Parts: sequence; C-alpha cells; structure tokens
Amino acid sequence: METHDNCCDLEEIRQIKFSFCRAVDRHDWNAVADLWSEDGTADYGPNFGTFDGQETIRAFYKQLLEDSANTTLHTAANPTIEIQGETATGEWAMVTAIIQEGESQQWSLGRYFENYRRVDGNWKIQSMKSVMF
Repeated sequence: METHDNCCDLEEIRQIKFSFCRAVDRHDWNAVADLWSEDGTADYGPNFGTFDGQETIRAFYKQLLEDSANTTLHTAANPTIEIQGETATGEWAMVTAIIQEGESQQWSLGRYFENYRRVDGNWKIQSMKSVMF
C-alpha cells in the first residue's frame, strides 16, 4: 500500500516530467537544466549524443532549438515510477509534434527511461535515456 509520502513523491516526479515538456516547448533552457541534478546525464542516442551535467544539457537544448522556427509540443504519458528511498526510476511513453510553418508536421514517438535522485529535499533527474521508434 502506498503511503502519503510515497504518493507525494510520485506526484513530485510526475511534475518534473511535465515541467520538462513545458520548459522545452517554451524554450526555457534554465528551467530545463534545473530539473537535472548537477551531474545528471541526458542520452539521446547516436543521432544526438549524450550530455553530462546541467550546463552541457542546457547548451544542448539551446543549440538544438533556440534558433529553430519550429514549434514543438512534447507529451509524456503512462508513467511507471518506482521509488526506492532517495532514488527512483521511471519509464514514460513520449509523443512529440514538431510544427514548422509551411511544412508538414513531424511526429516523434518513443520512450523515456529515467533515474531520479532526491537532492536537498527535491527530486531531480539523474539520468534520462530517450529511445525513439
């Protein structure tokens, strides 16, 4: 049975993912990076690479989308989250729409595999691996 604290932890972790999607779509690179632990890792596979640390993660998103005419809509759903004390794991279904004026829409489908860690009382992303279909 889930305890009150466990339910609060689950909701905090869900809010991290929702905040990530919103921050990327709004091009708020500081908010994106702040969701990671200082030594966090974002792994986007062979097409984009792996990025270590908040500053490198911030720079990756900024370079990828800052000057883009694209509008994006990131969606994460159907999470499976398991909490083990001060750490947790999560798996999310991901759908992203990429819309560029005058062009057809592009869709990305995949999964996020994440590890979380509590840092100074707050949950942070320790690692994220994005697997596209």
